[in-house]
Amino acid sequence: MKNLVSYSIGSMMLAASMAASAGFVIEGGTANTLTYSTELPHNGFNPNGFGAGKGYEGEVGVVGAKVNWYGNASDVTWTLEYLGKEASWNNEFNFSAVDGNSWKSIFTVQGSKVGATESIEGGSFGFQFLADAGDKGSVSNAEGRDSAPYFWAQTYDEGNTLVLWFSDGGAGNDKDFDDMGVKISAKVSSVPIPAALPLFMSALAGLGFVGFRRRKA
Repeated sequence: MKNLVSYSIGSMMLAASMAASAGFVIEGGTANTLTYSTELPHNGFNPNGFGAGKGYEGEVGVVGAKVNWYGNASDVTWTLEYLGKEASWNNEFNFSAVDGNSWKSIFTVQGSKVGATESIEGGSFGFQFLADAGDKGSVSNAEGRDSAPYFWAQTYDEGNTLVLWFSDGGAGNDKDFDDMGVKISAKVSSVPIPAALPLFMSALAGLGFVGFRRRKA
């Protein structure tokens, strides 16, 4: 009985731990310090994109990496925010919450306003940048590409926020990653306490009391 109780409690603790450890994961790639061209603040870029009075310039992220979500994506609500651009091409950001490969157009350089947001219920995770609506190439979260078109990535908020900046290759491999910016925030549904858990804990307490009485007798 002692082993059964220990196993049951351990299983519940493991489930809670797994829920708490969900988050974005950046795999591979090389470190890169984000820089912008001098034109960027005049072309719709939000200089306060992350935190009060703080932009992303100077942030150290990763280039050439794969980006995935660790955990059960069906329990997540994704909030996507358009951060801005310094690009004449009509770059596009697509997202997939269906199977990680069925794309939905979310933002475009020519059609989206800085600060625009869209929330999508989970099921899966995947994103894709299109250079000039795909005429100049594309890159997805699963590719790990280290030359344009490619993206810079970094996580914040203990892995629950992902910031992406895209380089479309219009100026070659300039590595300033200012051609389109997107922030993805993940809100994981709270894990409900099973209705039977209070009864289960009461039963454990009762078993412990009975065992104590037997040992005392």
